[in-house]
Amino acid sequence: MEVRHITEFIASQEKPRLKESSGVVAYHDPCYLARHAGSKSPRGARVVDEPRRVLSWIPGLKTVELRHRGRWTWCVGECGGLIWSFPELAHWRAEKLLREVEMMNVEALVTASPMEQLHLRETAKRAGIKVAIQDISELLASSLSR
Repeated sequence: MEVRHITEFIASQEKPRLKESSGVVAYHDPCYLARHAGSKSPRGARVVDEPRRVLSWIPGLKTVELRHRGRWTWCVGECGGLIWSFPELAHWRAEKLLREVEMMNVEALVTASPMEQLHLRETAKRAGIKVAIQDISELLASSLSR
């Protein structure tokens, strides 16, 4: 059985009919996906292009890049267990990313990790940061034409 991330699966499918959008979002690469994606090899499969391909399908949606992206993404402390071992460090890392996004004047921060989404939302609430945070699958689902 081949295990793939949802964005890998979606990106391999035929592009669906999607509604027009006029929004601007920033995409954050979850560090585990961008660096390892389940590979035991340091140069193994990385899920970087697929989420961007899926976002590019939404007509009119503008996706802006963060300063740290792809393999060099900024870890927000959720995926590797940092949140449980060193919660204050994990929140500091997440807040640092959210402050960058806040300065970008985008409508939302999009990620491809539901657990990271929850951690970022909790940190934003805790720090009083008003940034919408969406999982890529939520954004895609809300863009489907009926």
